[in-house]
Amino acid sequence: MHKSLLVLLLALGAVACKDYNIKIDQDMRDEAQQMPVKGRQGNMLNQKVSYGEFRTDRVKRGWVKRYNIPFFIRFEGASEKLSFNQFNEQGTTAEVFAISKFTNKELPVLGEFFGIPIDYKFYFAGTIYLPATGHHYDFVVYNPEANTRFRRTHGFIKGPGLEADIQGITQLDDRKVWNLDNLGFEYIQENKSIGAVQVFNAGKVWIRKGLSEEHRLALAALSTSLMIRSQDISNTLSIQP
Repeated sequence: MHKSLLVLLLALGAVACKDYNIKIDQDMRDEAQQMPVKGRQGNMLNQKVSYGEFRTDRVKRGWVKRYNIPFFIRFEGASEKLSFNQFNEQGTTAEVFAISKFTNKELPVLGEFFGIPIDYKFYFAGTIYLPATGHHYDFVVYNPEANTRFRRTHGFIKGPGLEADIQGITQLDDRKVWNLDNLGFEYIQENKSIGAVQVFNAGKVWIRKGLSEEHRLALAALSTSLMIRSQDISNTLSIQP
């Protein structure tokens, strides 16, 4: 084999095998455990996701009946739904219900529920319910797929003691990419990054140390929701040398 061709093949192999990370706040990265994800890819019929101290039961592409959760009641008619239970290592449960597509009739209800203007067509929203405390953490993401100058991705999660903005991330930590799709999302509370999720390939999650057990569980549930709703965009990345 010609030497220059061998060098080229080795270089391409190194790029293909590199373990890329989304570009997130360095302080948070230093203060958070990076948790690779298992179960995001593969069989969607019996999907279970785990990372670090967190795991889920089987993800359901649809809801079971629950009549004591306001979010569930308002959006029962939505066409694309998912639900699952998120657990931490102590066995505490968070029940998660989310919608990735709303009907035209439900969009005004969505705006009323979250107190937001309905300026976009595409939203991802849900609620995280902790039976042990009775607390709800509601979240919504505007324009969750593409993140452009004219259609920015943003959102928030709100619950007892937790109110963070959700920002879309289109860049990798050490590579430039020609890309408008969200490669991940970062959570910012009071100008401080408290967590992030990477949604391409197998996925990764970061949650800042020092948060309460309940808030860590809520952010894990949010991260799982964002991962399993996103299509795998690993093959659409255009990496610049």
